[in-house]
Amino acid sequence: MKILMKFLITLILIGQLNNLYSEKIKLSRETFRGVWENDDEPNDIFIITGNYKICIYKYSDGNISVNFYIYGFISSEDNDKYSAGIEPYRCLPVKNLKDSGEYLVVYMEENFPDNCLPKPRTLYYDYYIDEPNSPNIDFVYMHFLHYTRVNCLDSTTEHYVLKALKEKGLTMPGNYIYSSWKHYGRVKLAKVMIYSEPEKPTKMYLIEGDVFKIIEEKDDWIYIEFIGKKGINGWVRKKDVSIVK
Repeated sequence: MKILMKFLITLILIGQLNNLYSEKIKLSRETFRGVWENDDEPNDIFIITGNYKICIYKYSDGNISVNFYIYGFISSEDNDKYSAGIEPYRCLPVKNLKDSGEYLVVYMEENFPDNCLPKPRTLYYDYYIDEPNSPNIDFVYMHFLHYTRVNCLDSTTEHYVLKALKEKGLTMPGNYIYSSWKHYGRVKLAKVMIYSEPEKPTKMYLIEGDVFKIIEEKDDWIYIEFIGKKGINGWVRKKDVSIVK
């Protein structure tokens, strides 16, 4: 009887583990924000920030191309209807691109009339993603491309990209480390409050993975600069963050 009970318990546990692994992982723009480099072609880089994917290519003659694409997720079901040309999926409106529990990611070419692209032009890529929470992303699209998250760009590329982003009113992702930063840290909690002075909290906060410039350390506090849509200066508790350098 004891052996039978152990066998049944083992089967139940295996079933629960299978359910966990088969459950679709919630994907979001936050999962992918950052700078990604092609392992096989280091000159091929892309950045995810906000609802944009910025594709960068560094040519051997020193020129750098920067192209912008609207980025988001759609469900596999919606994609099947769209691909089959079923109404109203003859085009894919930008508003249909959103965070999703599915693994289908869509990049749309920018600046088309009405923000709605004709079927042949809409799906610039439609990659299915494996292990989306790992440091690497494997994209499946006719062949494998392997990208790895990197902390920063070389200063020349960074200067060129920052100029292009500024023209679009965009900034680098919050987990980007600028080449000019000598001392910086990273948020290690889900949410870290920013204080105008030690013990005087503001309504502002940083999220896990955010990287900031360290300006000053004082006892249990660090005075930081964070570059987002707006530059933020303030104090954070030293115990809530990791000092990287």
